[in-house]
Amino acid sequence: KDQEESFRYFCVSAALGYTGAIYSKAVCYEVGQGVEKDSDEALRLYRLAAEKGNPYAICKLGVMYETGDGVEEDQVEAVRLYRLASAQGDMDGHCRLAVCLKEGLGVATDVDEALRLFHIVAETGDPDAQARLASCYLEGAGVVRDPAMALYWYQQAVNQGDVDAMARLAICYSGGEGVTQDYAKAVELFRSAAEAGDADAQCRLGACYESGEGVPVDMAQACYWYRKSADNGYPSAQCRLGACYEHGVGVAVNVEEAAGWYRKAADQDHDDGYCRLALCYLSGSGVEINREEAVRLFSKSASTGDAYSQYYLAGVMRMEKEYLESTSLRHQGGTETSDQDDPYALFALGQLYESGMGVDSIDIIEAMRYYKRAAKVGSESAIEHIPTLKNLYEEAVWSNRKAFLLFLASYQFIYRPAAPGATLAHLPDYAAPDPDVVHTVFHIEEMRREIMSFL
Repeated sequence: KDQEESFRYFCVSAALGYTGAIYSKAVCYEVGQGVEKDSDEALRLYRLAAEKGNPYAICKLGVMYETGDGVEEDQVEAVRLYRLASAQGDMDGHCRLAVCLKEGLGVATDVDEALRLFHIVAETGDPDAQARLASCYLEGAGVVRDPAMALYWYQQAVNQGDVDAMARLAICYSGGEGVTQDYAKAVELFRSAAEAGDADAQCRLGACYESGEGVPVDMAQACYWYRKSADNGYPSAQCRLGACYEHGVGVAVNVEEAAGWYRKAADQDHDDGYCRLALCYLSGSGVEINREEAVRLFSKSASTGDAYSQYYLAGVMRMEKEYLESTSLRHQGGTETSDQDDPYALFALGQLYESGMGVDSIDIIEAMRYYKRAAKVGSESAIEHIPTLKNLYEEAVWSNRKAFLLFLASYQFIYRPAAPGATLAHLPDYAAPDPDVVHTVFHIEEMRREIMSFL
C-alpha cells in the first residue's frame, strides 16, 4: 500500500515536470514497485528525465547502453552519458566514467583522469570507489605504485562492509603487499567475504585449507568451500573441486563428477578447465576417449599461452603425426595418391605442418602437398581450405615485397644460398640489409615463382 501511494505521488509530481519524480517513477516501472513492471515504460521515462537534465537518469541510461539492457549495447554512448552525468557532479557518473577511462572502454585510456575521479568519489565515503582507488595504488595505475596506500583505501572500504574489498585486502595480507604477511588475518578476511557470498573469496579460503596457510590443513573444509564457489559459477573453484573428485582428496573418487566440473570451467573459456578436460578425453577418465576433442581443447588453452596445454598439445600432435603416417599414408612427399590414402589423415597432417605442431617447424609447402592429396581423395575440409591458404600467401607476395621476404624467412623457406648472379639490388627495398643474412636469401623472383607455381 505504501509503495502504491508513493508511486501515486511520483506520478503527480512527474506530471508537474519535476525530473527527480520522473526518474523515481521510471525506477518503479523498472523494478515493479507500486506498479506492474514495465521495462519499456521505464526506458521511456529514463530518457525523458535525461533529456530534462536529471543526472541520475543520464547515468542510468549510460549503464543501460553499457550493458545492453533494453537498448543496443553501445560503449561509446555510455561514456558520453557518463561524461554528462559527471559534469553535473554525479558521483556514480564520476565513478563509472573513471572505470571506462582506466580500462579504455569506449574511450581512450586516461589513467590520470580516472585516478582523479576515483579520488573525488572515494573521499565521499563510497566503498566501491575506495576499493577501485586502492587497486590503482596497488597496480601503479596513474600513480606511483604504493601498496601501503592501497591497504589504507581497501581498509576504508572494508570498514563499510564492502565484500570485494575484503577479498582484495585479504590478498594483500596473504602476499605481504603493503603490510606484514599475515596468513591468519588473510583467512579471517577471506572467511568474511566468503560467508557474504563472494565466489573468489570462497575459492581462496578453500585453497587456504588445502595448503594450510593460516589454518590447519583440512581437505573436507577445502572441498566445502570449493563447492560453494563452484556452485556460484567460479571456474577456478570448479577445476579445484574437479581435481578433488579425480584424486579422491577430501571426497570419494568420482572421475565422472570430476570431468563434469572440468567441463563447467571449460564452458567459461577457462584455460585450466580446457586442459584438465582435454586430459580426461585423452585418457578416458570420466568420459570416452576422444583424441580429436582432446586436441581441440588443448588448442584452445594453448592459443592463450597456457604452458601446460602447449606441452601436452605438442606431445599429442607428435604422437598424432606418427600415428597418421604409420596407419594411413603410403607415399612420402609428392602429390600422387592411392586408394589407401585416408582423407582425414592427409588433412590432419596438413594442419600439423601448417601450425608447426608435432613437427620440427612450420612448413607451408609440405602442408599444401598434404592438403592437395587430401582434396584428391575427397576431403571437403581440404577442398575448402586450399583457396583460403592460397589467397593468404598470394596477398603476402603481391602486397609488399618486403613483407613477402620476411614472411618467407619466418616460415623457414630460406635454406639455400643465393641464386647465381643475385645481388643486393635484387632484394626488396630494405633498410641496410645485413650481408650475412642476404647470402642465405635466393633471388626474390625465383622465390616468388617457386611458391606461386606450387600454390
